[in-house]
Amino acid sequence: MSEPKTSKDKIDFDELLNYIGGWGKFQITLLIMMIQFTFFLAYVGYSPILYLYTPDHWCSIPQEIQNKVNFTNMDDLLDVLIPYDPKIQKRSQCLMYDISGIDDPSDLLLNNSAFVPITKCTNGYTYNFTGYFHSASTEFDWVCDDSWKPAFTQSMFYAGAIIGTLLFGWVSDHRGRYGSFISSNAVLMVTGIATPFANGFISFCTIRFLMGTSFITFFISLYMLTLEYVSKDKRALVGNLSLAIAMSLGGCIQPWILKAVGDWKIFHHILFCQTALIFAAPWFVKESPRWLITKGRIDEAMTIVQEIAKTNGRDVSPIVFNKFKASALKEFEQSKGKNLSWLDLFRSPVLRRNVCFMIINWSLTSVVFDGHLRNIENLKFSIYWTFTISSMIEFPSDMLAIWGLDKIGRKWSAVLSLFGFFLTMFVSTLVFENFLLVTILAMIGRFFITYAMNTSAQISLEVVPTQLRGQGSALANVFAQISNFFAPQIVYSKVIDERLPFLLLGVGALLASILALFLPETAGLNLPDTIEEAEKLFETQGCNPFRKFKSNPSDKKSISNA
Repeated sequence: MSEPKTSKDKIDFDELLNYIGGWGKFQITLLIMMIQFTFFLAYVGYSPILYLYTPDHWCSIPQEIQNKVNFTNMDDLLDVLIPYDPKIQKRSQCLMYDISGIDDPSDLLLNNSAFVPITKCTNGYTYNFTGYFHSASTEFDWVCDDSWKPAFTQSMFYAGAIIGTLLFGWVSDHRGRYGSFISSNAVLMVTGIATPFANGFISFCTIRFLMGTSFITFFISLYMLTLEYVSKDKRALVGNLSLAIAMSLGGCIQPWILKAVGDWKIFHHILFCQTALIFAAPWFVKESPRWLITKGRIDEAMTIVQEIAKTNGRDVSPIVFNKFKASALKEFEQSKGKNLSWLDLFRSPVLRRNVCFMIINWSLTSVVFDGHLRNIENLKFSIYWTFTISSMIEFPSDMLAIWGLDKIGRKWSAVLSLFGFFLTMFVSTLVFENFLLVTILAMIGRFFITYAMNTSAQISLEVVPTQLRGQGSALANVFAQISNFFAPQIVYSKVIDERLPFLLLGVGALLASILALFLPETAGLNLPDTIEEAEKLFETQGCNPFRKFKSNPSDKKSISNA
């Protein structure tokens, strides 16, 4: 394949992609690999909603009390011994009549039971497993007075994510994107296999915390690598196609796998044994040449780009490689001696402004997305079908993002999708008694918030220069995990008012939508490699929330040459 003509003395990595191929066999293979690892993101994100699910339950009736009652029908027995709860409009899940002083409990059918004292469950709980499965919540009786524990285990997961994001963010910028990718996925594999062996609340929380340390680095490190390897006109495609396929399909299959096996431990092993795929990664995933250049490892970067050219079937002139190598050496010499840290994200005015708006928007979008995902359990329909349909909606939303992020732009994609989600949540609070309509609105909301999540994820990487992309992404994700820490509590706020989770999620989306107006537009632009490039690239955008999306003419030219 012929290469573009060049008369330039300087060739940066984005321009080199025009010669070695910014979309060829190498990138397609990497995309396929990324799809496989995006399934793991679906497993980590979705599976706790299922294996912490609590089916209907009631107080177990002690055998000595059953012996007192001459009923062979369990429903009749429960009608006698379990009071009615008007709040949930069925038998109480946590209380029973205290009939220890009554000789014949069957008299309760004839006499007024209002004078019979009520007590908490004293003999454990009975679960209605008809059509359902054994979950961690049912195994450990995390119900009633202990109903806070499932949400707390999720919060512990995000507490681990805060620590892990900082740790692996440092690894990403000091030991490489590849090292961060391998090590975080190794942690995911070990903790994923270990989770079913937890034998109580403390051990379960500990393993969840350790698994959290790998989140979301096990995915974002490969996501970052892949975006750095493709031409800018393919970033939206690569950034969203893997999510469309793996998050949608990975979500759809999970409830039915769990229903088929009937036990959360087997289900968990089926999902997380797949993470052993990390052992095959070295044959397909390579270190980022951009990162290698910033560390002065020019020869290693040259070896990789030459391999990419060979894989893509490109016959590249040595002159092109020599110009790229000279440019890389010059770039390294200019940055040599600069010991950059995440604090440098805030030393220059334009980058500081963009990073601050990006972090706040990303944090709000993340907690709204995660909260809405978990709020499925508060819908009044089958967990299997609501979960499946909600996951299916991921696909059209991700596919639309491939088109919308380039045609509408990143900024307005975020603004409109977040505001659309706010409207669905606001209307839901007004028609809350109509369970079917609320469920339909929740599915529409899933479409909007998925689109918003994809947009914010891409912006979070594109506004930060290569020198600090790992630490910048880590910093943004730290704040996202801090906000996600409260997502399970938002869902649990249903105990105060069943409308409250919808209201809180809607308000969060509205705030994120307003803040997105102040984000820079990154569609059609080269990824900045240095702080200076980031300053120059976005300085003309100012802080105008209504600046129209317009690609850089020079960028269009470079795209057309690809």
